[in-house]
Amino acid sequence: MFSALILALSLMANTNLPFPKHIEPIQYPVAARLAHWEGIVAAHVELDSAGNVTHFSAHGRKILTDAVETSLRKWTFYIGDKRTIDIDIEFKLIGKPLEFNAKTSISYDLPNKVIVATQPPVCDHCPDNKR
Repeated sequence: MFSALILALSLMANTNLPFPKHIEPIQYPVAARLAHWEGIVAAHVELDSAGNVTHFSAHGRKILTDAVETSLRKWTFYIGDKRTIDIDIEFKLIGKPLEFNAKTSISYDLPNKVIVATQPPVCDHCPDNKR
C-alpha cells in the first residue's frame, strides 16, 4: 500500500495530473457485446479537493458512455495541480466467439487510458459466420 502511494505521488509530481487512488472496474455492457459494438469513450472528469468526481462528461456511443460514467463516478484520485483529467476508454471485442461466459479483461495505462476487452458472441446469422 505504501509503495502504491509513493508511485502515485511520484507520477503526480511528474505530470501534475490527478492519479487514480481507487478504481471500480468498467463493465462491457452485455447489449453492446451482443450487438458487436466497439469504440472509444472520451471521458472528461472534474474533481473536488478530496479527489472525488464532481462532474462527468463523455463522447461516444451512449451505452458505452453510460457504463463508463457508472464506474468513473466511483473512482477517487490523488490530486496534483490540476483538478480535471481526460481518460480514453476503449471497448474491444477480441478472441474466439463464445455464446456464454465471455471473459473480459481490463488493462490500465494510467492515468489516461483504459482498455476493456471481451470475447465476441457467437453469431450464426452473420455473413462471414465468424461473428
